[in-house]
Amino acid sequence: MEGSYRRGGRSGLLFLVLGSFVVSACEGTFIQPSLCLRGGAYSGKFEEVTKPSDVILRDHKTKVKNPPTELETKVAEKLFEGMKSNANLRMLKYLHIMSVREVLVPETEEKALVLIVPFIEMKEYRKIQEDLQKYVEENFQAHMVLIQHRRILPKEKQGHRLHKQKRPMSRTLSFVHKAWLDDIIHPHDICAEHQVFSPHSEKPTFNIYLDPKVREQCEHKLGMFSAVYKHLTGKVAVFAFLQLREGSELQKQRCPNRYPCDTAGFTITEVAPKPLLPPEGEGAQHAAPRAIEAEQEEEEAKREEAIEK
Repeated sequence: MEGSYRRGGRSGLLFLVLGSFVVSACEGTFIQPSLCLRGGAYSGKFEEVTKPSDVILRDHKTKVKNPPTELETKVAEKLFEGMKSNANLRMLKYLHIMSVREVLVPETEEKALVLIVPFIEMKEYRKIQEDLQKYVEENFQAHMVLIQHRRILPKEKQGHRLHKQKRPMSRTLSFVHKAWLDDIIHPHDICAEHQVFSPHSEKPTFNIYLDPKVREQCEHKLGMFSAVYKHLTGKVAVFAFLQLREGSELQKQRCPNRYPCDTAGFTITEVAPKPLLPPEGEGAQHAAPRAIEAEQEEEEAKREEAIEK
């Protein structure tokens, strides 16, 4: 558990980690632990929401530059109402959202709401995601996707270090995009994926395959997955299901991991071998090459024996 120690003085506030509570040295009282953000804002996942504006979690500087939009305000009000009316959404009084984006699905002309939530609060959001998704779809007539807020650091050049420490792997562009992909299709998993390069485009197309067991649950959401992923990353992705239940035993093989080798796990063409011996009832003209060679060798052996005699 994390906490902070508050100390009075002219120098300002001094924060030290002591335990699961925050102690005030001046007043001698305990307050709830919270997450210290930039710009002097003091808020976090343990802080209870008392009004709709508290649902949107932003520091003071960001609120001045980028105030909440009309869509974000409307979503915050609905979440605040659902917290009181729905017993399954009571945990929302301790959760927040950082921003809301609206994505249009071009294939079906549907809408999807992308809720970007704090990284530390995603674990609690997953517990109520099913009830929250039903509530949002009923009120906004749109799909809902929960995305963790992640930070992408630029790649450092040799001799020009941007930060004091080496850039962690979780802050790279490729890692963040893969994490967003997992958030979009949650609670489903990816069975296989590969890239298709076309000579007419600079960027590849990502073919992502899901488990056919969840076809009934998310088949109508494949277009939404592609639209949201393109909106967040700018990459083109095509979602489909692996063909594992149909075909021969050779076509039912499962790829062992997320990145298959060659065509493992995908639909492949099976070529039946030619018979070595001719079928019964047919003449010698349809005989296999090996059978013809054997007959020729026997004839040559007989000729040699006749010449020797």
